[in-house]
Amino acid sequence: MSFLVANSEIVGAATAELDGIRAALDAANAAAPTTRIAAAAADEVSTAIASFFATHAQKYRALSSQAAAFHARFVQSLTSSVNWYASAEAANVSFVQSLEQQALSLVNAPTQAMLGRPLIGDGVNATAPGARGGDGGLLFGNGGNGADGAVAGQAGGAGGNAGLFGNGGAGGAGGAGVTGGSGGRGGLIAGNGGAGGQGGVGVAGVNGGLPGRGGSGGLAGVFGQPGAHGPDGAIEAGVGPTDPGGGSTDPGGPTDPGGPTDPGGPTDPDGPTDPGGPGGSGGVAATLETTRWDGGFRANYHVTNPGSNATTWKIEFDLPSGTIGDIWNAELSQSGTHYVLTPKYSPTLAPGDSLEVGFIVTQPGEYSPPTNIVINGEPVAGGSTPTTPPTNPTDPPIIPPIVPPPHTPSSTTGLFAPYVDMTLWPQFDFAGAASLGDVDHVILGFITSNSQGMPAWGGFDAYTIGTGNLLYQINDQINAMHNAGITATISFGGAANQELALTETSVTALAAKYQSVIDAYGIRNFDFDIEGAAQGDVASLTRRAQAIRMIQEAGLASGKPVEVTFTVPVLPTGLTADGMRVITNAIANGVDISRVNVMAMDYFDPSLPVAGKMGDYAIQAATAVHDQLVPLYPNKTDAEIWEMVAVTPMIGVNDNPVEIFTLEDAQKLTDFAQAKGLGGLHMWSINRDYPGPLGTLSNTSSGVDQTAWAFSQIFEKFDD
Repeated sequence: MSFLVANSEIVGAATAELDGIRAALDAANAAAPTTRIAAAAADEVSTAIASFFATHAQKYRALSSQAAAFHARFVQSLTSSVNWYASAEAANVSFVQSLEQQALSLVNAPTQAMLGRPLIGDGVNATAPGARGGDGGLLFGNGGNGADGAVAGQAGGAGGNAGLFGNGGAGGAGGAGVTGGSGGRGGLIAGNGGAGGQGGVGVAGVNGGLPGRGGSGGLAGVFGQPGAHGPDGAIEAGVGPTDPGGGSTDPGGPTDPGGPTDPGGPTDPDGPTDPGGPGGSGGVAATLETTRWDGGFRANYHVTNPGSNATTWKIEFDLPSGTIGDIWNAELSQSGTHYVLTPKYSPTLAPGDSLEVGFIVTQPGEYSPPTNIVINGEPVAGGSTPTTPPTNPTDPPIIPPIVPPPHTPSSTTGLFAPYVDMTLWPQFDFAGAASLGDVDHVILGFITSNSQGMPAWGGFDAYTIGTGNLLYQINDQINAMHNAGITATISFGGAANQELALTETSVTALAAKYQSVIDAYGIRNFDFDIEGAAQGDVASLTRRAQAIRMIQEAGLASGKPVEVTFTVPVLPTGLTADGMRVITNAIANGVDISRVNVMAMDYFDPSLPVAGKMGDYAIQAATAVHDQLVPLYPNKTDAEIWEMVAVTPMIGVNDNPVEIFTLEDAQKLTDFAQAKGLGGLHMWSINRDYPGPLGTLSNTSSGVDQTAWAFSQIFEKFDD
């Protein structure tokens, strides 16, 4: 049997060329005819020659007409054959595609009906402004792309998630002043995370004139790369950020009861820093605070203008040894060991204003602080006494396991404490949470590693602790939290970005970074949210645990203990092997764990009937974790073990949109927590405790039928 394979495009092109040849011949034949040639003269020879050419031309014309007719019939036949072949080929392709669609529809029907997504196939790209991209198939398929925000203040849509194999969809760009959509999660087994959408441009009247943040990149699967973080928006020409709290050079403000300008106070002999005395001239005063660790220190000058006139400032000092880096809010010049700090932004300091300027010093060997400090030509009165360095000045490779000391419950035990997404816009309403949601404690998320490995909110360089040029936005929120009478836990890690232990290889330096957060905010309740591949990184687990032990020991020595909880994913059957590894590693390295907080959400298990069951699964998970902790703490009573268990559901629509945690689930979980005496109830997140489009996953609404603060009002009954 033989087969003929033809390319209809090539044959069609050849047909066109043949038709062109015929057109050329017709043009040639259209020239002056030779069938009637006049004789050159009246002689017989001329007459014979003319007759010969005329006869020959007549025969040529007849033959040419026959050839043209044959050529036309050939081209017509070839064209017809090509068209027929192409039609047959298209019909065959359409038939195959039809069979493929029918087969996929048959395969996808059960999961589409039960879970709202196919088994195989790509998610649909969103078209409605700000809408989320569709999720890819549970087995194979890429997530759809989120749509761009169409108007100012409308966030970009999140990219859709992949299932087991596939890439996450890209987030949409944010409208003016707001965030781009987050990239979708890559396949759980293999797949890259989707890229985050670009933040919106900063314009007047939206977000205080500030640009929107780029969307976070999607998480990768076991095999794959995380999505790139979306670029932050630019500030529109001629538009500057408004100043809600002292200007962009003011990272906290002198009235901040827990901000970086008040880490302990000069009257607190056990505070984390010991400020030097004020000094200066021309109405400008400066206070130096240093925080020391093995191999370096952090120097921060609090500059104020208590006078009635705007004034400039210049700080000079000597530093005999060490290398200065990571300078904030100032320009630095150097001549030998003499240094000068001058304004980086506004050249003058307005009356009553203050700002923080400083730097990080790498200094091997003996500690040597700045000396001969002068501001505006006048010596600064007093000196600077550094903080006591952490115990174990060298970085030990192994800390022998110890039995954790008995834990004395703190004021945060047994409280409802929802998570607050601190980098989300619009900023959270702490006053409303306190008055309408009856919230008195929150968990602030998340501090992660910035591009330089330093602690920063959300990993953004602009929100770096102590140095970020937009850090005042976060500190203003914390001021509002304090003013509302709300206390806080600070959470490190989370699903996106990298927790500090993943980027810092020195235990003592890592402990110093954790300590710097305590110094900045005076908050000594820490949560460590360890997810994904970080749970299997034993080296970082060990570094983190050893650094936590160091700050806990230092806290006990100063009479200011540091309380630590761990947050890990869970199944209804309890902690996975990876989750247990996080807990057992911390115990082995001497961490005093107050609570194990389980994330009762995002199970992504097609075998689980989730409708109306999310509350039941949260209760099952808490019970299973209680049973897993019993052999790890043989000296604790059953009630003490229950007190170590905390549960965090994702309210409303989960990342897996068929998992919906309802108000009824919240009541069921609250009743269980009260009956068992759980250590805590939390939720992700209180930013979402608002009504919004039903069935839609959003950072600012739950996706279920509710009134504002409805989940908080139910969970709050837990700590009545």
